[in-house]
Order: sequence, then C-alpha cells, then structure tokens
Amino acid sequence: MKSKLSNITIGVLPGYQAFEGNLLSYHLEKIIKGIMSAADEMSCNLLIGCGMSTTPLPSSSMPAWPYPDKTTTFVPIGPWNTDGIIVIPPLSSKLRSKQIQDLLAKDFPVVFAAAGERGPQIVTDNSIGIYEAVAHLRDHGHRRIAYIAGYENRTGDTLLRRSSFEAAMKNYNLDFDPNLISYGKHTIEQSKRAMQDLLSTARPFSAIITSNFHTAIGANETLKLNGLQVPEDMALICFDNPPEAKAQNPPFTAIHQRTHEIGYKATLLLLDYILREKHERSTIQIPEQLIIRQSCGCPPDIKTRITIPQKASPNDIVNLMVIETLPEIFGIRENDLQNLFQQQIKVLQESVISRDIAPFFTNLNNLIQFWGDKQEQFHVFLPAFSLLRKALPNLVNEQDLNFSQDLIERARILLEIQVQQQDAKIFSRQALISQNMGKMTGELLRIHEKTEIQQVLNTYLPQMGFNDWGIVIFSSSKQDPFAMSHAWITKHAVDPQEFDTKEFSPSFLYQDGETNFQLALFPLVIREDTQEGYMFFSTNSLA
Repeated sequence: MKSKLSNITIGVLPGYQAFEGNLLSYHLEKIIKGIMSAADEMSCNLLIGCGMSTTPLPSSSMPAWPYPDKTTTFVPIGPWNTDGIIVIPPLSSKLRSKQIQDLLAKDFPVVFAAAGERGPQIVTDNSIGIYEAVAHLRDHGHRRIAYIAGYENRTGDTLLRRSSFEAAMKNYNLDFDPNLISYGKHTIEQSKRAMQDLLSTARPFSAIITSNFHTAIGANETLKLNGLQVPEDMALICFDNPPEAKAQNPPFTAIHQRTHEIGYKATLLLLDYILREKHERSTIQIPEQLIIRQSCGCPPDIKTRITIPQKASPNDIVNLMVIETLPEIFGIRENDLQNLFQQQIKVLQESVISRDIAPFFTNLNNLIQFWGDKQEQFHVFLPAFSLLRKALPNLVNEQDLNFSQDLIERARILLEIQVQQQDAKIFSRQALISQNMGKMTGELLRIHEKTEIQQVLNTYLPQMGFNDWGIVIFSSSKQDPFAMSHAWITKHAVDPQEFDTKEFSPSFLYQDGETNFQLALFPLVIREDTQEGYMFFSTNSLA
C-alpha cells in the first residue's frame, strides 16, 4: 500500500490565515498535526498553505489560496500539482466556496475538515459537547444559561453549536431565552462587548457557555469589570481546550474537541477518494468530551474523584489512565496511548515481582523519548501516574505496595524534571524566535533588490530552527504576476531555477534517494499589498 501512496501528494488549504503574527492557531495546529501523522504513516506527500496576517480574525481573513485575489495570498497548491485537497472551513467567502465546489463538480477529490461546506467531511459532533455542558450546569442548579456564539449569519460550527444549545436547553426543560444569545465572533474584544450586551439586557442568568476559548477570555474580563466572579457569581464553560484553559483563574471547564483525530481521519478519507476506494460523499462525526475544572463551580479536587472499581482489572486501569490523559495530548492516538500504558503496567508488575527496577525505568525512559519525539507536553502525563499510584492495590500484592509506591513516586519526580526542562526549552525558543523575527522583518523592509532576500533569510532562519527551507520569487509579468517563478533552495545550494509557478514540485529538492516530502508554504509579503513570492519549509519547522 505504501509504495502505491508514495507518489500521492495531498494539499491542505485552511480557509483563513494559519498565523496571526508569530503564533499558529492552536485549533488549526492540532488539525494539521493530525494530517501530518496520517501522511507520514501512509508515506504520501504533503503541501500545506499557511496564510499570515498581522491583524486578528475577523478583521481580516487572509488565507494562502490557489486562486489569487485581493482577499488572499497566493500559493501553488491546487488540482494541478496535488492528487486531492483537504480544505479547512470556514471559507468566509462565497467565491472561495464556489472555487472548491467547482473542483468537487469535476470529480477532483476534496475533503472538508470542519462543517460549513457541501461535500465529504470530518466534523466534530457539536451536539454531544453542548448537551454535556448544559446538563452539567443544570446539575449545579442553573436554569437560565446564556450563550455567546461566533457569527450571527454563519453556517458550519457556529450554527450547529447555537442550534444544539437551544435544543439542549429545551430537552432539559430549562428556561431558554433567545435574548440571552449574543455574538462574539470568536475574538476577545468582540466577546467583551457581547458579554456586556448580555449583562445590559437586565434578564437574569447565572451561567454562560462560550463558542470558543477566546470568547471565554473576553467574557470573563467583562464579568470582572462588572464586579462579577467566576464561578461564584457566574458559572462558565467554553468550547476548545487549549493548554491555556487550565492556566486561567479559575481553570476553565471546557468542551474538548479531538481536532488531531479530525485531521488524521480527513487524510485517510481523502486517500480513499483518491484511490477510488470510496465514491459516496461521507460525513464522519468525532465525539467531544467535557473536561471538568473549576469555572463551572466544581471544587479543585474534582480530578481526584475518579472512582477505581474495587475489582478493576489492569485493562480497566489502562482505560482510566487514557481517559485522564487523552484530552490533553497532541499527537498520540488513543490506541497508541492504550498500548503505552499497558506496557508500563506490565513492566511495573514485572519489576515488583523481580525486585529489579531496571525494566520499569528503561520502559519509562523509552516512553519519555517517544513523548518527546511526538512533541507532547510532559505535564499531561502526571495525572495518569497519580491515578496509577491510587490503583496499585488492584495491581500488586499488599506486601509489595511500599516498593511499587516508591517506583511510581520516583517516576513522578523524573517526569517533573522533564516538565521543567521542557518548559525552559519552550520559553527559550519562543524568545529566540520573537527576537530574530523582529530583526529579520526590519532588514527585509530595508532591502532594495529581490536577490537580497535570500541573504537576510539565510542569516536569521537557521537561528530560529528553520534549517530545511527555500524561497520562490515571482518573475515580473504584467499579464500574470504569478505565472513564472525562480527558486533558491538552501538544502542543496543549487542556483536559482526558473519554472512555471503552477508546476511547483519539490522533486528538485530531494536527492540521495529521498522520495517523500511534507512542506508548509508561506506567502512572502515584504511591503504591504505586494507579494514577492513564497517560502517553503519542512513541516518539522512547525513544531
């Protein structure tokens, strides 16, 4: 199968900019990482369009797109150089929607990695998360709940979440009031105003659900300005579960979306269409999960209340460890996580019986290496090991409890050291990128000749960890400014090569037997409204 797929190239087109400033959208990053995982496993090629903007959504929506106009930047990722495309809505444009629908009408393989467009799609099941959130707030005694949605006249996830909220309120016989729905456009500033509008209605409510994490941030800031505290005066639950959600005060109860799984399954579904193994247009829903923290009114020790059945088997304990960990992980799939925890419990039992700690810590170090290679945050595994310690009476004999507890405690200390080291590396890398990005931008704005671009990028990009990259500069043409290009490639230090832009293919990048590639394409915009070309990087640089 893999030899059959090695010549397949998949394009990825988000309908909005991937970056705002130097930051990659958390939601989009997880989808892309899922796509990358599947493409890597299936040995197929990947071209990812990454639009950039200095202004946040929704003030501008500037995707990297194969059909250039004033609302996009151009990247050559289209039906001419890919075998199929994963499109990530919302597209926020009737024209862009029509362009993709035209591809589908011509039987070109397209899969959507979110709701909002007609065609094959992998989507989050918005109703499950909303129903869980409303039921949880009802259990806390709330009857009047407000909701801050995204956009008032938008389909896709915005419409599905809003309609699911209304249906859940009515299903649980709560007091649904359409005047308690406001629109924050998924941004902090707009959500501040949306929260103030709700408070100004003079209609009572005691809890709020928000359409995403940024909306929750804006709502919480407005509540504080009005002298209201979460959760004492107002319970709060948000969609999205980025790492920052649990760093809030109080930590946000959140509806976790398995966005990595969406990207992974979108890739597999697209491959089915490319290989003509599937013909009907499928919609696959990925369930959500409510992650309980304190903003809903639950006490801080809620996580320690996971019940371990008295006669729980090792498999039962593995499943509980997976439940504890899965919402926080980034690039490890559920089955792989189960296998990892099963192996750790197995070597724990073997080490206890033999009184030899070496197998336990050898396996733990292998896990740490694996987690690091997958770029997971080490802190997310600490709760699973705390749960494992609670479950020891189900796994070892009573006379072995002290020995096994000592093993788990030493493992926890080792993980905490990894957490500290990882945090320090992340902080240092972010600081270095920010510093060098500022210097590089300043020098790019001062250049006079296009040939100077390479020198500036070659100075700063390696310092930021971008070692495998190239730049493409559009050749001047009054008829079509994007028609022809020439490229510099740092990896093999070849002379600039001129080629038809739409024939962009990194085949000339890869020598010495290398066959597969995963590249991210970024527009190269030095002066406002002037796109000089684009850069491409190995997707390893997105980590």
